[in-house]
Amino acid sequence: MKKRAVFIFLISISFFPYNSFAQYINIRQWQANYAFTNPAFTGISNSPRICADYEQIFPKFNPGTRIYELHYDQRISPKTGFIGVSYMYDVAGPVQTRQSAGLHYAYSFKLNEKMTLRAGASASFVHADIDTSKVISATKEDFPTNMNGGFFGFGTVLTYKNIFAGLSAFNYSGDFRTKKANGNNTFTGNFSLQTGGFFPVNNSNPKSTVIAPHIMIIGVPRNILVVPGVNVNKGIFTGGLSYRLYTYGDGLAFLAGVSKGWVKAGYTCDFLFTDARSAFSGSHQLSLTIYPGRISEENKTGLPYYFRKMGF
Repeated sequence: MKKRAVFIFLISISFFPYNSFAQYINIRQWQANYAFTNPAFTGISNSPRICADYEQIFPKFNPGTRIYELHYDQRISPKTGFIGVSYMYDVAGPVQTRQSAGLHYAYSFKLNEKMTLRAGASASFVHADIDTSKVISATKEDFPTNMNGGFFGFGTVLTYKNIFAGLSAFNYSGDFRTKKANGNNTFTGNFSLQTGGFFPVNNSNPKSTVIAPHIMIIGVPRNILVVPGVNVNKGIFTGGLSYRLYTYGDGLAFLAGVSKGWVKAGYTCDFLFTDARSAFSGSHQLSLTIYPGRISEENKTGLPYYFRKMGF
């Protein structure tokens, strides 16, 4: 049992940039959590938005990793931009718990009638507690009992009609930076690219069947994650399929979502193609998004409309 606990701990550390910064959530439904991958997406739906997520990773490990996340963002005004706040709590098996709280901000610049440039920044504080009693006694002295630090990021998003392309970079601070042999900190962070679009089958009717291809790339030290996928929406229903290319094994994720008026909900499960797929497959995510504010006429078309309706 102790060996299993240590294994879960080591796996959670290897996925740390995704777990504690919600990046791991976003490889499945990143458009529902866009501020975490790129702060320039903050408030892109142009209306107040509350998003809650639950994810269970490696469920065949007992209890595996569980993530709880809550996010809120809204447009302040055309002159002052968009703001968002977030909180996340996750449990990595019986060994480690983490909490993070973040602040996100974005501003948009209209370049012409069809093109907009968005820029954003975010800062998150993270605290982790480690139960060293669950670690094998011969190695537990190598692990701290707690870790503190932050993530600071900047990003840009260029939009053209219903197409978007984003680039962001994050820097880890405090205990979450790696160290050289001489004890000096080295730069540790990640970068992320996101691009995609929403294409109605019937251009004369933007509310007809919509196909939304997308691709996201996340790079962290010594690892890279590539996630191409496509979502399809018809009426209130959205279905999606994405493929994950990652150092720890490729995977296939399936999405089912429903959106009606001021509420949107989605479910995602995945299957990993690895030698240990019996242990790692079957991760699950549930998301619920609520739009409590009034939707203006200008937000009933274009990117704000599509992100609100089928952004999972």
